Amino acid sequence: MLEYIATVDIGLTSRSVGVFDANEKFITKVDFSAIGELARNYGFTTTNTFGIVSAVTDSNLKDIPFKHQLVRRLLLHGKFLEMPVSYSEKIQDERLANAYFLFKQNTKTKMMINCGHVMTADLIDNSGFKGGFILPSIGQLRNFYKYDEYFKHFVNDAKMSFDYSNKLPQDNLQAIEQGTLAAFYFQLKGIIKEYHPEVIYLTGQYGDDVAKFLKPTAQKDGFSIQLSKDLVHRSLCFIAKRVYRE
Repeated sequence: MLEYIATVDIGLTSRSVGVFDANEKFITKVDFSAIGELARNYGFTTTNTFGIVSAVTDSNLKDIPFKHQLVRRLLLHGKFLEMPVSYSEKIQDERLANAYFLFKQNTKTKMMINCGHVMTADLIDNSGFKGGFILPSIGQLRNFYKYDEYFKHFVNDAKMSFDYSNKLPQDNLQAIEQGTLAAFYFQLKGIIKEYHPEVIYLTGQYGDDVAKFLKPTAQKDGFSIQLSKDLVHRSLCFIAKRVYRE
């Protein structure tokens, strides 16, 4: 009898494992490095646990100590044909799993923004996954200055503030930091303006900061913001429950 759904997210820069009960209620989330201890503590077996995995690389799959399915294989076997996909290339597991979950929630036009190693902005409406953008992250934009012989002296590895100010910078350090934020935030703001989503779902390590920046625009333009740091785990759980068979 199914007791647990174990969701595994193996990303480029972070890896984690979520546990849900058979009714899709979230129980806990841990770093992937603790997966063996997690399996022992909850007593995962082949009969009481269904595992589902989103992975950018398969190199860590051998470390999963319980039976599992790759979400991409479920996709390839036609489980998601009710969501048309307007994208010609292979889509990263996480993007497609999240898109399917959001597609099944309601008919609103949604933009799914993942603020992680890179930033992705994908559009989903009642006709399916429409496509999306892959954009540079804050860190990648900031690194641009490190390769310039003059400006590299003003950039270090210290954590930068994510608070954008509309006050014009008046020294090189401020100009670089605020310029980085302007490039990051305003490219996203322009995409939102172009496609008019009704709801924006934010996930990833910079989700809180992006939500703070977009809040005034959301109030002015009438879209809502949903911050969901565990979106991929909830999406995987949703899929697992609907394909699981005793």
